[in-house]
Amino acid sequence: MSNDKPNNGKPNWAIVDVSNWAYKLLSTQGTVDRSVRLFFRWITYLHGDTRAERIVLAFDCGSFRDRIYPLYKSGRGRKPDGWHELLDAIDNTATSEGLDVLRVENFEADDIAATVTRIARERGRRAIICTADKDARQLLHDGEVVIARSVGLSKGIEWYNAARLKLDHGLTPGQWIDYQTLIGDKVDNLPGCDGIGPETAKALLQSAGSLDNHYRQPFSAPINDRARAKLSAFHRSGLRDLMRRLVTLHDAAPLPADWLRETTPTADPELAR
Repeated sequence: MSNDKPNNGKPNWAIVDVSNWAYKLLSTQGTVDRSVRLFFRWITYLHGDTRAERIVLAFDCGSFRDRIYPLYKSGRGRKPDGWHELLDAIDNTATSEGLDVLRVENFEADDIAATVTRIARERGRRAIICTADKDARQLLHDGEVVIARSVGLSKGIEWYNAARLKLDHGLTPGQWIDYQTLIGDKVDNLPGCDGIGPETAKALLQSAGSLDNHYRQPFSAPINDRARAKLSAFHRSGLRDLMRRLVTLHDAAPLPADWLRETTPTADPELAR
């Protein structure tokens, strides 16, 4: 799809947000059996295309965000029929085949992805984050972190990198947390700053560089007085700090000690057909 395939000068680690892939598959395939088979065909394709030395399947396991904001994700509808059965089947198949499975109590899969990404970079690896979740964009880093937004067995992998983020939104990965803090996230039931939409948020960040810089010099960005007043109220209420904490991926999830061993080549993912 895109030619932004990660450079193979460094070994690759791939981190799959299992819920993200599973939801997409169950919604389109309709049955658990077909979804499981295609899930592991995607894993096989990913491994063949990237030659990843480590493929991590990251599972959601609750969220610390629920405790600090009880309305977090409260607007989401019920999961499709077969949802828990599908997750169990993926977990059982991956475990039986010796694939790398990670879950950490009170952390979501994208927090695990952030943690594994940090470790990968520290160890001189490139991280490939396999998800369509826009939260992962804050982790992008030229030459070191790329997103695989989708896998198509006939079309290939759709890559997303920092250059694409700049082209699409005019922002850098380092500005993405501030952007999400401002605009919120309807899917996760995060309100953001009242009255501040995507265009105002982009104009502010492109001018000021960061939300903190805006508060230091509130008249430097090309926004109107009404927006400026909304931003001031957002800050005074404490909602800004709350939203930032909720949208920021946690890159220090307490992974199991035995997982942190120096080398773990991925098992052969040629699995269920």
